[in-house]
Amino acid sequence: MVHAQDCDMMEWVWNDADKANAFILARAGYDVWLANNRGNKYSNTHLSMNKKDKAFWDFYQEDMARKDLPTFIDHILETTGLENISYVGHSEGTTQFFLGASLMPEYFTEKINLFVALAPVASTANIPVSYIRAAASKIKLLEWLLVDHFNYANWFAPMPEAQDGIVLLCGLIPDVCKWAAHTFLHHEGVDNPERFDVFMSNEPSGQSYRTFVYYAQMINHGEFRLYDYGRNKNQ
Repeated sequence: MVHAQDCDMMEWVWNDADKANAFILARAGYDVWLANNRGNKYSNTHLSMNKKDKAFWDFYQEDMARKDLPTFIDHILETTGLENISYVGHSEGTTQFFLGASLMPEYFTEKINLFVALAPVASTANIPVSYIRAAASKIKLLEWLLVDHFNYANWFAPMPEAQDGIVLLCGLIPDVCKWAAHTFLHHEGVDNPERFDVFMSNEPSGQSYRTFVYYAQMINHGEFRLYDYGRNKNQ
C-alpha cells in the first residue's frame, strides 16, 4: 500500500479500526505492507546527504517509480517468497505506478498481479480548481523564491504541533472546525470527523518540491509528459 503526496503510511491506519484500509485487509487475511515514500517524516535520512541540502530533495515521481517501487516490491517478494503481489496506491501512489508500469512494463507485469488505484492521478492537466491552477502557473516563481533563495525544498514539512493547534483552534472557533470537517470529511459512513485532529496531526508529512513541480508542469502544458525538471529541462 503506497500513500498519497505529502502523506505517509499512517493514512492507511489513522481511522477507526473498522474503517482503516490496512486493518480491514489484515482482518481479511492479507499480509499488509505499508510503504513510506522518500521525503516523508519516516523516510528522510540518507547515508551521505543532509536533508537540509537541496540535493537531498532532488527527486520526483519518476524516481519513486523507477527506483523506490522496485525496491519495495523486491524486498517484500524476497521476504515472503512470493512470486507476485497486489498493489494499492492512493493519488501520488497511483502516479508512481502508472509511471513505473509505463517505463518498466515487463517488471511490473511479472511482479504485480493486481493494481488498485484510489483517487488515481495519471495527469493533472484537467484539474478545474482555480487556486490550484493559479499556484501551478506560478510554480517557477515559487521554486525560485522558496528553494533557490530560502533553501526551503521540503514543501509542507511535518508539523508535530498540529494536533495541539487544532485542539486549541477548535476550542476557540468551533464553527471553523465544523466547516472543515463537513467540507473535507463529508462521506457519511466512511469519513470520520471525530478523528479530524488525528488526521491533521499526521499530515503533512514532508515532500520534495520537485513532486509539486511535476504535477504543476502537467497543468501548465496541458498534457502528460515526463518532466525531468531541473536535470534536463528540454525533456
